[in-house]
Amino acid sequence: VYFNGANQGNTTADDDGNWSFDLAEKPEAVHDITATARDVAGNTSAPSDALTVTIDSGPPSAPVITGFSTDTGVVGDRITSDNTLTVVGTAEANSTVSVFFNGVFQGTTTASGNSTWTFDAVPQADGVYAITATARDVAGNSSAPSNALVITIDHTAPGAPTITGFSTDTGTVGDSITSDNTLTISGTAESGSTVAVSFNNVVQGSVLTAVNGLWTFNAAQKPAGVYTITATAQDLAGNTT
Repeated sequence: VYFNGANQGNTTADDDGNWSFDLAEKPEAVHDITATARDVAGNTSAPSDALTVTIDSGPPSAPVITGFSTDTGVVGDRITSDNTLTVVGTAEANSTVSVFFNGVFQGTTTASGNSTWTFDAVPQADGVYAITATARDVAGNSSAPSNALVITIDHTAPGAPTITGFSTDTGTVGDSITSDNTLTISGTAESGSTVAVSFNNVVQGSVLTAVNGLWTFNAAQKPAGVYTITATAQDLAGNTT
């Protein structure tokens, strides 16, 4: 038996013509294996056709998760209203990539010849997810897990804001009649949400809700008239009331 033309040793064919040969450990490489036979009279055959094998005993590098889509709301904050994520990354070319959400197996995809891969996840419930991946090369070696990409899925609209009052309410306090034409509107909404304030359904501007859920909006000067003041909120994931 020969590896790349180098004699590895001999074995004897049984009565049915079958033989096996146990090789010493070989380095990772592509090897052409051939054999010759010598009969009991000492005649030697031509070499067999080569069997080309690749030995790859080392694990591939851990995959890299490079991003996900769609990152709604503020791009880059990893908070999204999309609960059917597409996860992308890199791994050893042609390896099989397994994707996990919080350690739970979601499925596999195959890295392309240029080492990129894409995985479409099934719908997920609202929550925080640590996304990881492993790679298994064509020889069956498995990598260590990738670093985690931590994302938050929130596809539930926030509760409607509450307008708690305005200032200054001149004259009789509480009658909602005022001589102040530069009103300050105050209210509550989901912490971190962006509140858009409208007068008679015309958006006047927006303000960020504080961590304690309070917001205040200073309206531009208005002419005398009757105004219906409303507000909507958009959370960090981009969901709107």
